[in-house]
Amino acid sequence: MNRNDFSNALRILWSLDAHELPGLAPHRWTLFRSDPARFFYRASDDEEASIIWRAIEKRMQEPQESPQARADRIRAEKERQWEGTPLGKAFLQYQVAHAEYWNSNSDQSLTIKERYELNEAHKAARAEFLMILRGW
Repeated sequence: MNRNDFSNALRILWSLDAHELPGLAPHRWTLFRSDPARFFYRASDDEEASIIWRAIEKRMQEPQESPQARADRIRAEKERQWEGTPLGKAFLQYQVAHAEYWNSNSDQSLTIKERYELNEAHKAARAEFLMILRGW
């Protein structure tokens, strides 16, 4: 085990939930939550320590996706759920208008009038999306 693995195991220890420790008695769970590291170090029997260690190992073996990959996956799932709905169409229009508006801020070749028009399109798309969202 290297330093990164150890740090990861400590983070996992601090973030374990009750459902991941099914063999731990409820009153022992309360003690565990108050200070997981101390509880693990001073576990009254090997069975409690084994339960905790198995939960840590299980989480360490799960493949970890990057935050960007997770965001992309969730975005794709949401788009599939909304696809073809009025809310989905309005949201897509809002995303496009939002991207065009923010990209225009760095484009020095645009005139003030063109930037104003992009801003108005952005506001209109946002208003339409929010109107549909409120009625959803």
